[in-house]
Amino acid sequence: MGYAGTNSINPALYAKPGWTPQDLAPVATLASVPFALVVNPSLGTASVEQFVALARSKPDAVGYGSAGNGSVNHLLGVMFAGAAGAQMLHVPYKGAAPAITDLIGGQVQAVFTSLPSVAQFVQRGQLRALAVTSAGRSPAFPDVPTLAEAGLKGIDVNPWFGLLAPAGTPAAVVQRVNADVNALLATAEVRERFAASGADVLSMSPERFGELMREDLAKWARVVRESGARID
Repeated sequence: MGYAGTNSINPALYAKPGWTPQDLAPVATLASVPFALVVNPSLGTASVEQFVALARSKPDAVGYGSAGNGSVNHLLGVMFAGAAGAQMLHVPYKGAAPAITDLIGGQVQAVFTSLPSVAQFVQRGQLRALAVTSAGRSPAFPDVPTLAEAGLKGIDVNPWFGLLAPAGTPAAVVQRVNADVNALLATAEVRERFAASGADVLSMSPERFGELMREDLAKWARVVRESGARID
């Protein structure tokens, strides 16, 4: 099982990750999980435009929590700040959960995180989702606008989960598994179960999955360079 964060970011983040993207063969995508900019309601920003205006007016005073240096949460903040022309303070945590806890408590002002992880807090009014980071709205959260709709272009982050095999796996095997997986993803039962957890079904060929991985590797390598993040 692969994840966009691990498979696309780690090769640029670690000097010696212990593996290379060429060691793996793309087999089948399974789902994508919408990420969003989430804030504490006490911040007083009800839209991305208001949040950007606040961040621009107070350089390095608006802090966003993340799961750690080089995490998707962190790098989304780098992308957002660049697109918004704002200076924000990165506050790394040892995991997304403590970052969300401090966001609810008001110790940080924002978090870029998966919507499923904060859905219950948004529904209770403890947190406010300002926008999703993907190019289109999430079917699971249709009322949350995109960053592009708020005027921030060029950000399209919708992390994927997928199946990979060792490089050199026979093409016939890869195609057979891909066909079986896509058949399951097309069933109402699987779609409903994914939707219940806040995930969107993602179905594509091994060839397109390979293209997606290459696109992500290039995108995240650029963002990692801009962030200056390194793990070792």
